[in-house]
Amino acid sequence: MKIISVKGFEFHFTPNRWMVLLTLMVLFIFCKLGAWQLHRAEEKRIIVAHVAHYAAKAPRAWQPTDNLPNPYEKIRVSGHFTTDLFFLDNQHHHHQLGYHVISPLVLTNQHVIMVDRGWVKAMPSRELLPSISTPTQTIFLSGEAYYPSKNQWVLGQSIEKKHAHTTIVELINVKLFSIFLHKDVYPFIIRLDNQSAHGFRREWARINMPPQRHEGYAFQWFMMAFTVLILFITLNTNIKKANE
Repeated sequence: MKIISVKGFEFHFTPNRWMVLLTLMVLFIFCKLGAWQLHRAEEKRIIVAHVAHYAAKAPRAWQPTDNLPNPYEKIRVSGHFTTDLFFLDNQHHHHQLGYHVISPLVLTNQHVIMVDRGWVKAMPSRELLPSISTPTQTIFLSGEAYYPSKNQWVLGQSIEKKHAHTTIVELINVKLFSIFLHKDVYPFIIRLDNQSAHGFRREWARINMPPQRHEGYAFQWFMMAFTVLILFITLNTNIKKANE
């Protein structure tokens, strides 16, 4: 197929059918990945906006009869901790390995909110766990509402029962907590703020990658798609002298 003539030369575009199909597939994948990165960038912008919105607000007194709090909203609740402890594994702080200590807080309606009390350093041996003191009386605490991702996954075992009331977990799964505790568990957890007692190191990471980096990755995917398109056109175009 002749597509253009320039100064005595003719450019003939003669693509192979399989090359067309392969190129279309690669272009679709690269563009899809670029669009996904842009979507992730927008999600991160929303998170940053929510965090900034609630940062200047005082914690809201939240009752079990209220609607569920918004993500990253600061709330204040009262209840009592159970004797159960969950250690969220593989948590790092300043290049040190440790756990997040998660305790179930029983509210007045006997439903449970899981409370992330912060980070503690791991012991030299995995067979040993840090000693954690947990109050048994009714307490008031505040923190931000955090909804764990539903797309979490791990390789291998996700639960390791250590003692009667002590469990190591690989991810935060409220349904799993509900099964363990035989109680209804709310779909969000509370990340304990620094003003509340009974916590440990609390430096909450809201996002693991800023929106700008996602946009940079999106640009790279789109540029790769553009490069593939240029290569496809170049490799399948023959140049001949006119009237040959």
